[in-house]
Amino acid sequence: IPLGTAIFGVFTGGFLIDAILRRTGNRWLSRSGLAAAGHLICAGCTLGAAWMPTPTLAVLLIGIGIFFFGFGSPCTWAATMDIAGRHTSAFVAVMNTVGVVAGIYCPKLVGRIFDRAMAGEISWDRIFYLFAGMNLAGAFCWLTLRSSRPARLPAWASGLDEDSEEHPPD
Repeated sequence: IPLGTAIFGVFTGGFLIDAILRRTGNRWLSRSGLAAAGHLICAGCTLGAAWMPTPTLAVLLIGIGIFFFGFGSPCTWAATMDIAGRHTSAFVAVMNTVGVVAGIYCPKLVGRIFDRAMAGEISWDRIFYLFAGMNLAGAFCWLTLRSSRPARLPAWASGLDEDSEEHPPD
């Protein structure tokens, strides 16, 4: 269920980005606002899943949350292109690097929580709280991002003269 709802959420988010931008002309609302709302709803659903009486209901609620989380993927690409312009590939490389670092440590942390829950030291709910907290942090980051303002890089950062459109020699 969560994978299917994530895919549907990504496509829905892509549609909504364009619809919000066409209707309001506001890039921040169509990028940051939509992604933040998706993260907030996902955080609420994840917290709610911790209190569900059955695993089936918890998975259904997580699936609903993941649908809204999916809104963030197209927002990420659109905001990156808005901010980075011709340097989008470098910005995406940095984003992927940060994501890989998080991808290394998150399973270790969840594994520790799992081990402690299996030993009866703590409740399984802590895993839900961890992911709800990560979504709240993501919403905060989106709310502070000004995707309507392109980055202004100094000439030395791109390796180009300010007026040059050509790549520097190797």
